[in-house]
Amino acid sequence: MSQPKIFDGGTEFVAFDVETTGLWPMTDRIVELGAIRFDGSGREIARFHSLIRPDKPMSHGAFEVNGISDAMVAHAPEASAILPEFVDFLGDSRNTLLLAHHAVFDAGFVGCELGRRGVPIPSHPIVDTLESTYLGMKDLKSYSLPSLADYFGLDATDTHRALGDCGRVKALWMMFGRSSCDRLKTFYFKDHAAIRVPPPAGWDDVQAAIDRKRTIRFVYPCGRTLNQPRDATPLGFLQKGGIFYLNAICHIITYEKTFRLDRVFDWRILPSASD
Repeated sequence: MSQPKIFDGGTEFVAFDVETTGLWPMTDRIVELGAIRFDGSGREIARFHSLIRPDKPMSHGAFEVNGISDAMVAHAPEASAILPEFVDFLGDSRNTLLLAHHAVFDAGFVGCELGRRGVPIPSHPIVDTLESTYLGMKDLKSYSLPSLADYFGLDATDTHRALGDCGRVKALWMMFGRSSCDRLKTFYFKDHAAIRVPPPAGWDDVQAAIDRKRTIRFVYPCGRTLNQPRDATPLGFLQKGGIFYLNAICHIITYEKTFRLDRVFDWRILPSASD
């Protein structure tokens, strides 16, 4: 896979950013996608931006961060309409380097959405302006994008919105990219949803329910349904920070949700109509 020479004169850069319904790329969705293309001198070439209508509501935590409400995206285009346009905007991977802040987050969400919608995943290399800034200045207290924008006096317009953050990513790259480029890790878009985690010990029956597309009923002590059984269609197992989760379509809220396995009690597989 060829990677552009970062400062060969013909290289262009695309700073991109996503806003999402939550933190899990496998179960949450992109609600805003922005990108700014520029050349090695920092001259802006083009912009891309769109709100995206997800198939699930915004989480309270995400709304508190980005201020994007369900009403704001209710009439936005779906991801299947926007993603091919975004991939076209990225251009040729042989002379385009992508930039994101905390790149694994943005790359993971875009990769999952591409896989979910059946859009071919592009091969563009991605580098992280969080890492390039850290390599350039190792004594800062925080390397979050808002903190860096405040420290360096970057434009604070539309903080935690896709295009505003793209502008800050571009500014950080122009400050620190050249000096750190030969030490940066490279990321790629990856469909994390396609990476199957084997069931942990004792959960083989739920894996069988996944394979047979069966519904399970269990108790999950959360919110108003503290001890009330709920039905869900299990989709797969996930693991994060040493904790296993069940990814499932909850029949109460009718969209994908993750459930910690250590909080799932009294589960059983429901019979199907053919049983």
